[in-house]
Amino acid sequence: MGSYWCINPDCAYSETGICARAAEFPGPEPQCEDLRESRFEVDEGTINPYGSVPPGAEMAANSVPEAAAEAETTMATSRFWSGSALGGDEAGALLWDPRSKLFTIMGGEDRGKTCFLTAFYIQLANGYTAGFPWRFCGSRSLRGFQSLTDTAFKWKGGEEGIAPRTSQASFRQPSFLHVALKPDTHHQAPPTHMLLTDMPGAWFERWIDSASDGLPDTLEFLPRSDGFLVILDAPKLLEDRLYQNDVGYLLDRLIAFLRLPTSEPKPIALVLAKYDGIAKTANIPDEKMRREAKEWRPLESSLAELFARMEDLPEGSPWDVFPCAAFSHPGAQPVGVLAPFAFLLKMTARVEQRPHLVIQPHYRGSFFEVFREGGL
Repeated sequence: MGSYWCINPDCAYSETGICARAAEFPGPEPQCEDLRESRFEVDEGTINPYGSVPPGAEMAANSVPEAAAEAETTMATSRFWSGSALGGDEAGALLWDPRSKLFTIMGGEDRGKTCFLTAFYIQLANGYTAGFPWRFCGSRSLRGFQSLTDTAFKWKGGEEGIAPRTSQASFRQPSFLHVALKPDTHHQAPPTHMLLTDMPGAWFERWIDSASDGLPDTLEFLPRSDGFLVILDAPKLLEDRLYQNDVGYLLDRLIAFLRLPTSEPKPIALVLAKYDGIAKTANIPDEKMRREAKEWRPLESSLAELFARMEDLPEGSPWDVFPCAAFSHPGAQPVGVLAPFAFLLKMTARVEQRPHLVIQPHYRGSFFEVFREGGL
């Protein structure tokens, strides 16, 4: 394995022969764009920030410290895969691929966004995907997901401590979690890259309170979003009138944004999080009836106002409602967390059927030309 080195600092392919992205393709050497072929052997004492020596980076053990420090600085600033989350530049590089999807998870503070993301990863990575037509095949933010699940697995009950709260101090710029997926029906299909946001709720609350229609710096990625998940706190929606108003303002903002001339129809999933908190008093309607507010007793009045707002979406904008319970009690499996993603992936992967193009043959009188074109 000494003839290859990897630009991914979390990969040790040259030493172990195990590719960090092995789930994305069967043959790392011909297919992984992170691998590079080395033209020299690794010498003992070589300075090597990556664990594998890149071409042209030979430095003897007696190299000056300034040169080593400069090399380390260059490597650090050019790192693509931190393992925790993708920054704007890294996410932008992935989004050049038309198969990549960016889904924005919206909601105010302490509404269950991070718990919802954590439960989604637990279900997906452990293969509990019945009814979800995609399979997990890798992530560039495994360390970030792992930090969320570590806290969740230690949870012993109560409302606190399920997942780390995303605060304004956690991020100064948007960051994205990454999941690579392949459809169950096509094992040789290239992966679809899904980028998910885990932004502080205060960013969306500030957007609601903004007096202008412009986007704040922290939400400048919204025009590139392929779909939206609006996280609604079901117990709060049932009993807190102020919260109902806040949710209405957030939907108004989102709908106004989607109605801009530069925008286009995009799917929206309304996620009723923490539904286990009201499950004893509120039944879940049949899937075909979930856009009917009257079917959601006792949530009928609050949902009726929200559903009325959805009528102002641009024509052709698909939307639906998804109740879920990320963590009902310790040891319980999450319920309903995969369905919103299945909906968004289905809506964003739709291809309009093009009309069949019929070209009438033009015969020029030659017997052989008529015979050949007729045979085709």
